[in-house]
Amino acid sequence: MGQDSAAKVVELAEPALAQGEALHVLKHDDLFAVFDAWGDVHGLLHPVGPSTGADGLFQDDTRILSRFTLGLAGKAPQLLGGTIGRDNVVFSANLTNPAFQDRTGRGVAPSQIAIHRRRLLWRRKLYEALQVQNFSGDPLSFDLTIDVDADFRDVFEIRGATRARAVFSNTPSTAPYRSAGRPEVMFVIERLIDRAARAHGFDRVELRRRNLIPSAAMPYRNPFGMEYDSGDYASV
Repeated sequence: MGQDSAAKVVELAEPALAQGEALHVLKHDDLFAVFDAWGDVHGLLHPVGPSTGADGLFQDDTRILSRFTLGLAGKAPQLLGGTIGRDNVVFSANLTNPAFQDRTGRGVAPSQIAIHRRRLLWRRKLYEALQVQNFSGDPLSFDLTIDVDADFRDVFEIRGATRARAVFSNTPSTAPYRSAGRPEVMFVIERLIDRAARAHGFDRVELRRRNLIPSAAMPYRNPFGMEYDSGDYASV
């Protein structure tokens, strides 16, 4: 194989699996992993029977690992076989290299490197073991990489549900206004009432009561055109 072909970079991200291609699942307590026969996770949706499911590592229904791919010299390894043992505890995949160039620029033919990949889930942890053997007969220098990412999306959001965002605050709203500035305005008004009460010898609470809109005046329209349809503020 020519040097140009051996040096060509293969994109690690793959399209979603076609219907019928294998996905593997490991589970222990509330931790479970869904991945392809290589052992890779791409963060994609896959057809699973009549519905769809996503690959990834999930804890308490949240995806804590959305990408987990193995690369050899910038390329995806070739699959020889991948399966889960009869005890449904350990996943094992046998992989080999495509044609590539090592760090010295020397071309390496396919199937010269064997990679045995094993995976176990246990007590909220994912354990991964890689065994690499060189059958080329010559020393080789190359990069073996694992690409990792996490999106922390829950299973419903992955399937299309909208994520809601809640905000907790220790400051209650001062008025039904959505624009900025109303709290600052109310602060100034309250401070002015306090200063007026001190300057004229009024009780500051009583001065506020004198300025409440009486219930008999309802409905009441203020000078800015806002209408108060009801209210008995003096009794609150």
